[in-house]
Amino acid sequence: MLKRHDDGNSHFPMLDTYMRMLNEYRRIMDGRDRAHFNRLDYLLSADELQQIRDARTHPSRRRAL
Repeated sequence: MLKRHDDGNSHFPMLDTYMRMLNEYRRIMDGRDRAHFNRLDYLLSADELQQIRDARTHPSRRRAL
Protein backbone atom coordinates (compact mmCIF):
# COMPACT_ATOMS: atom_id res chain seq x y z
CA MET A 1 0.00 0.00 0.00
CA LEU A 2 1.33 3.45 -0.95
CA LYS A 3 1.49 6.16 1.64
CA ARG A 4 -0.39 9.36 0.91
CA HIS A 5 1.75 11.95 -0.99
CA ASP A 6 4.62 9.58 -1.68
CA ASP A 7 6.68 9.00 -4.83
CA GLY A 8 3.92 6.83 -6.32
CA ASN A 9 2.12 9.91 -7.64
CA SER A 10 1.86 9.66 -11.43
CA HIS A 11 0.24 13.08 -11.86
CA PHE A 12 3.39 15.06 -12.49
CA PRO A 13 2.52 18.04 -14.74
CA MET A 14 3.87 17.05 -18.17
CA LEU A 15 1.53 18.87 -20.56
CA ASP A 16 3.88 21.85 -21.07
CA THR A 17 6.78 19.49 -21.79
CA TYR A 18 4.80 17.43 -24.27
CA MET A 19 3.48 20.58 -25.99
CA ARG A 20 7.03 21.93 -26.46
CA MET A 21 8.09 18.60 -27.98
CA LEU A 22 5.00 18.46 -30.22
CA ASN A 23 5.58 22.04 -31.40
CA GLU A 24 9.18 21.17 -32.31
CA TYR A 25 8.00 18.09 -34.23
CA ARG A 26 5.45 20.19 -36.10
CA ARG A 27 8.09 22.83 -36.89
CA ILE A 28 10.32 20.12 -38.37
CA MET A 29 7.51 18.57 -40.41
CA ASP A 30 6.24 21.94 -41.64
CA GLY A 31 9.71 22.72 -42.96
CA ARG A 32 9.68 19.73 -45.29
CA ASP A 33 8.75 19.81 -48.96
CA ARG A 34 5.30 18.29 -49.28
CA ALA A 35 5.16 18.20 -53.06
CA HIS A 36 6.18 14.53 -53.18
CA PHE A 37 5.50 13.48 -49.57
CA ASN A 38 5.47 9.73 -48.93
CA ARG A 39 5.38 7.55 -45.82
CA LEU A 40 9.17 7.46 -45.52
CA ASP A 41 9.17 11.24 -45.12
CA TYR A 42 7.77 10.77 -41.61
CA LEU A 43 11.09 9.26 -40.50
CA LEU A 44 13.19 11.62 -38.41
CA SER A 45 16.95 12.02 -38.59
CA ALA A 46 19.15 11.76 -35.51
CA ASP A 47 19.51 15.56 -35.47
CA GLU A 48 15.73 16.04 -35.65
CA LEU A 49 15.20 13.58 -32.80
CA GLN A 50 17.80 15.51 -30.80
CA GLN A 51 15.92 18.76 -31.45
CA ILE A 52 12.69 17.21 -30.17
CA ARG A 53 14.47 15.79 -27.14
CA ASP A 54 16.04 19.17 -26.39
CA ALA A 55 12.58 20.77 -26.47
CA ARG A 56 11.78 18.86 -23.26
CA THR A 57 13.80 21.42 -21.32
CA HIS A 58 12.09 24.75 -20.75
CA PRO A 59 13.88 27.53 -22.64
CA SER A 60 14.69 29.36 -19.39
CA ARG A 61 16.63 26.29 -18.18
CA ARG A 62 18.63 25.57 -21.34
CA ARG A 63 22.39 26.02 -21.29
CA ALA A 64 23.92 28.41 -23.79
CA LEU A 65 26.02 26.60 -26.38
